[in-house]
Amino acid sequence: MWHSPSLQQLLFLEAVLEEGSLVRAADRFHTTHSTISRSLKALSNGLGINLFVKTPHGLRLNSVGRVYGAQIRTSLEQARLAFDLARYESALHQRPFYVGHAPDMHGGLLPVLEQIILPGTEAPPVVLRSDPTMRLVWRVRRGEFQVGLGVLPSVDKSLWIERVAHEPFAVCLPGHHRLAAYSRPSARELVDETLVWIPRNSYRLFYD
Repeated sequence: MWHSPSLQQLLFLEAVLEEGSLVRAADRFHTTHSTISRSLKALSNGLGINLFVKTPHGLRLNSVGRVYGAQIRTSLEQARLAFDLARYESALHQRPFYVGHAPDMHGGLLPVLEQIILPGTEAPPVVLRSDPTMRLVWRVRRGEFQVGLGVLPSVDKSLWIERVAHEPFAVCLPGHHRLAAYSRPSARELVDETLVWIPRNSYRLFYD
């Protein structure tokens, strides 16, 4: 007979997978590790499948538990996405019309954004908000913004993404640099130079 786990049990299981221990998972939910341990034991008993192995440091997921947990994480991510899309659909029909833009976006686009008019509607009040690109993606998914204009590539399949403008890189060089006389130095000519560049952990897709 199929056992229907509670959402809390599944969230606890996900946390243990991600944190690697009951104690850190408990910290995430501001509860005790014994509470999580009891919940996960109940999950295992309800399924009739042993998901854990006892160690001197407490419970650990066994190979069966890791397989089960990986699939549950996928299901939870889909549930979160469904919630984000529902929030977006709800916010889409409310006013004002929130447009997010990256702080380093070309300033010439801002007056254009303020003149947005939705087809078939009166001119809604447009409210501009500035956020880094990766946070724009997150806020559009949650329905906080109806539009986000960033400067980085995005592969989020839940969003409609279109390039609306193109702006070249600018290389800042000291006046005495060997390439300063060139109006358009190539990336190849910058090989072996020391560069101040975008950190990979902040802008991974753009960096790559």
